[in-house]
Amino acid sequence: MTDYIQNSNSKITPQHFICASLLGRLAELVSSAPQEVINTTIKTSASNIHNMLKLGGHLKDNYRTFEELILDMNKSFDFCNDLKITSDDEYVEITLKDAICGCKYCPKVIGEAEIDGTACPIPILFEQVGKKEGFDYSVIKVNGSCVVKKDNSCIIKFSKCNNKPTRKTWRESLHM
Repeated sequence: MTDYIQNSNSKITPQHFICASLLGRLAELVSSAPQEVINTTIKTSASNIHNMLKLGGHLKDNYRTFEELILDMNKSFDFCNDLKITSDDEYVEITLKDAICGCKYCPKVIGEAEIDGTACPIPILFEQVGKKEGFDYSVIKVNGSCVVKKDNSCIIKFSKCNNKPTRKTWRESLHM
Protein backbone atom coordinates (compact mmCIF):
# COMPACT_ATOMS: atom_id res chain seq x y z
CA MET A 1 0.00 0.00 0.00
CA THR A 2 2.79 2.44 0.77
CA ASP A 3 4.14 1.78 -2.74
CA TYR A 4 0.73 2.74 -4.08
CA ILE A 5 0.76 6.06 -2.25
CA GLN A 6 4.38 6.84 -3.13
CA ASN A 7 4.19 5.82 -6.80
CA SER A 8 0.81 7.13 -7.86
CA ASN A 9 -0.67 10.47 -8.78
CA SER A 10 -3.56 9.70 -6.49
CA LYS A 11 -4.07 11.74 -3.35
CA ILE A 12 -5.01 9.28 -0.65
CA THR A 13 -6.19 11.15 2.43
CA PRO A 14 -6.22 9.75 5.96
CA GLN A 15 -10.01 9.43 5.57
CA HIS A 16 -9.60 7.29 2.43
CA PHE A 17 -7.03 5.12 4.17
CA ILE A 18 -9.00 4.56 7.37
CA CYS A 19 -12.18 3.66 5.44
CA ALA A 20 -10.33 1.32 3.07
CA SER A 21 -8.48 -0.30 6.00
CA LEU A 22 -11.69 -0.80 7.98
CA LEU A 23 -13.42 -2.28 4.94
CA GLY A 24 -10.44 -4.54 4.33
CA ARG A 25 -10.31 -5.87 7.89
CA LEU A 26 -14.10 -6.32 7.99
CA ALA A 27 -13.96 -8.24 4.71
CA GLU A 28 -11.25 -10.52 6.10
CA LEU A 29 -13.25 -11.19 9.27
CA VAL A 30 -16.28 -12.33 7.27
CA SER A 31 -14.36 -14.01 4.48
CA SER A 32 -17.29 -16.26 3.55
CA ALA A 33 -19.40 -13.40 2.10
CA PRO A 34 -17.65 -10.02 2.52
CA GLN A 35 -19.60 -8.23 -0.24
CA GLU A 36 -22.94 -9.23 1.26
CA VAL A 37 -21.93 -7.93 4.69
CA ILE A 38 -20.79 -4.62 3.16
CA ASN A 39 -24.03 -4.38 1.15
CA THR A 40 -26.16 -4.93 4.26
CA THR A 41 -24.12 -2.40 6.24
CA ILE A 42 -24.48 0.27 3.54
CA LYS A 43 -28.21 -0.40 3.15
CA THR A 44 -28.78 0.16 6.86
CA SER A 45 -26.52 3.25 6.90
CA ALA A 46 -27.73 4.85 3.66
CA SER A 47 -30.41 6.99 5.27
CA ASN A 48 -27.91 8.56 7.67
CA ILE A 49 -25.33 9.00 4.92
CA HIS A 50 -27.95 10.67 2.71
CA ASN A 51 -28.97 12.99 5.56
CA MET A 52 -25.34 13.94 6.21
CA LEU A 53 -24.81 14.73 2.52
CA LYS A 54 -27.96 16.85 2.42
CA LEU A 55 -27.26 18.71 5.67
CA GLY A 56 -23.66 19.31 4.64
CA GLY A 57 -24.74 20.87 1.34
CA HIS A 58 -23.13 18.11 -0.72
CA LEU A 59 -26.38 17.25 -2.52
CA LYS A 60 -28.77 19.56 -4.32
CA ASP A 61 -32.47 19.75 -3.55
CA ASN A 62 -33.52 18.23 -6.88
CA TYR A 63 -31.75 16.05 -9.40
CA ARG A 64 -32.90 15.60 -12.96
CA THR A 65 -30.83 12.45 -13.49
CA PHE A 66 -29.22 9.66 -11.53
CA GLU A 67 -25.98 10.42 -13.39
CA GLU A 68 -25.95 13.99 -12.04
CA LEU A 69 -26.37 12.62 -8.49
CA ILE A 70 -23.45 10.20 -8.98
CA LEU A 71 -21.18 13.05 -10.12
CA ASP A 72 -22.04 15.06 -6.99
CA MET A 73 -21.42 12.05 -4.76
CA ASN A 74 -17.99 11.60 -6.35
CA LYS A 75 -17.21 15.25 -5.61
CA SER A 76 -18.28 14.77 -1.99
CA PHE A 77 -16.46 11.52 -1.27
CA ASP A 78 -13.59 11.87 -3.76
CA PHE A 79 -13.95 8.23 -4.82
CA CYS A 80 -11.70 8.68 -7.83
CA ASN A 81 -10.15 11.25 -10.15
CA ASP A 82 -11.59 9.73 -13.31
CA LEU A 83 -15.29 8.84 -13.23
CA LYS A 84 -17.09 8.07 -16.48
CA ILE A 85 -20.80 7.47 -16.89
CA THR A 86 -22.51 6.00 -19.92
CA SER A 87 -26.21 5.37 -20.13
CA ASP A 88 -29.01 4.40 -22.44
CA ASP A 89 -32.71 3.71 -21.98
CA GLU A 90 -32.09 0.57 -19.91
CA TYR A 91 -28.72 0.84 -18.16
CA VAL A 92 -26.27 3.18 -16.45
CA GLU A 93 -22.63 2.12 -16.38
CA ILE A 94 -20.17 3.85 -14.09
CA THR A 95 -16.41 3.43 -14.46
CA LEU A 96 -14.18 4.53 -11.60
CA LYS A 97 -10.46 4.87 -12.15
CA ASP A 98 -7.78 6.38 -9.96
CA ALA A 99 -4.08 5.86 -10.68
CA ILE A 100 -3.55 2.08 -10.36
CA CYS A 101 -6.95 0.98 -9.08
CA GLY A 102 -10.63 1.82 -9.33
CA CYS A 103 -11.00 4.08 -6.33
CA LYS A 104 -9.37 5.54 -3.25
CA TYR A 105 -11.52 3.41 -0.91
CA CYS A 106 -10.61 0.00 -2.34
CA PRO A 107 -10.54 -2.56 0.50
CA LYS A 108 -8.18 -4.76 -1.51
CA VAL A 109 -5.65 -2.33 -2.99
CA ILE A 110 -5.66 0.47 -0.40
CA GLY A 111 -6.97 -1.57 2.56
CA GLU A 112 -4.85 -4.61 1.64
CA ALA A 113 -7.67 -7.11 2.27
CA GLU A 114 -6.64 -10.65 1.52
CA ILE A 115 -9.97 -11.94 0.24
CA ASP A 116 -11.45 -13.58 -2.81
CA GLY A 117 -14.07 -11.46 -4.53
CA THR A 118 -15.03 -7.92 -3.59
CA ALA A 119 -16.08 -5.86 -0.57
CA CYS A 120 -16.91 -2.57 -2.27
CA PRO A 121 -19.44 -0.20 -0.64
CA ILE A 122 -19.84 2.10 -3.63
CA PRO A 123 -22.43 0.26 -5.79
CA ILE A 124 -24.96 -0.11 -2.98
CA LEU A 125 -24.20 3.41 -1.73
CA PHE A 126 -25.05 4.83 -5.19
CA GLU A 127 -28.16 2.65 -5.39
CA GLN A 128 -29.47 3.53 -1.92
CA VAL A 129 -28.75 7.28 -2.01
CA GLY A 130 -30.33 7.25 -5.46
CA LYS A 131 -33.47 5.73 -3.96
CA LYS A 132 -33.50 8.45 -1.28
CA GLU A 133 -33.41 10.99 -4.11
CA GLY A 134 -36.33 9.26 -5.85
CA PHE A 135 -34.47 7.21 -8.46
CA ASP A 136 -35.21 3.53 -8.90
CA TYR A 137 -32.01 1.84 -10.06
CA SER A 138 -30.70 -1.60 -9.16
CA VAL A 139 -27.11 -2.81 -9.22
CA ILE A 140 -26.54 -5.59 -11.72
CA LYS A 141 -24.39 -8.40 -10.37
CA VAL A 142 -21.94 -10.08 -12.71
CA ASN A 143 -20.80 -13.50 -11.48
CA GLY A 144 -22.13 -12.62 -8.03
CA SER A 145 -20.21 -9.33 -7.84
CA CYS A 146 -21.50 -5.75 -7.88
CA VAL A 147 -18.15 -4.56 -9.28
CA VAL A 148 -16.21 -5.76 -12.30
CA LYS A 149 -12.48 -4.95 -12.25
CA LYS A 150 -10.97 -4.32 -15.66
CA ASP A 151 -7.75 -2.54 -16.67
CA ASN A 152 -7.23 -0.89 -13.26
CA SER A 153 -10.83 0.32 -13.30
CA CYS A 154 -13.95 -0.67 -11.44
CA ILE A 155 -17.15 -0.93 -13.48
CA ILE A 156 -20.57 -0.80 -11.86
CA LYS A 157 -23.71 -1.33 -13.89
CA PHE A 158 -27.26 -0.40 -12.92
CA SER A 159 -30.57 -1.31 -14.51
CA LYS A 160 -33.10 1.46 -14.79
CA CYS A 161 -36.37 0.57 -13.14
CA ASN A 162 -37.71 4.11 -13.47
CA ASN A 163 -36.10 6.84 -15.58
CA LYS A 164 -37.49 9.79 -13.67
CA PRO A 165 -37.28 10.83 -10.04
CA THR A 166 -40.39 9.84 -8.11
CA ARG A 167 -39.94 12.19 -5.19
CA LYS A 168 -41.94 15.40 -5.38
CA THR A 169 -40.28 18.70 -4.63
CA TRP A 170 -41.77 20.60 -1.73
CA ARG A 171 -43.23 23.11 -4.20
CA GLU A 172 -44.91 20.36 -6.22
CA SER A 173 -46.32 18.89 -3.00
CA LEU A 174 -47.95 22.22 -2.14
CA HIS A 175 -49.88 22.22 -5.43
CA MET A 176 -51.14 18.64 -5.16
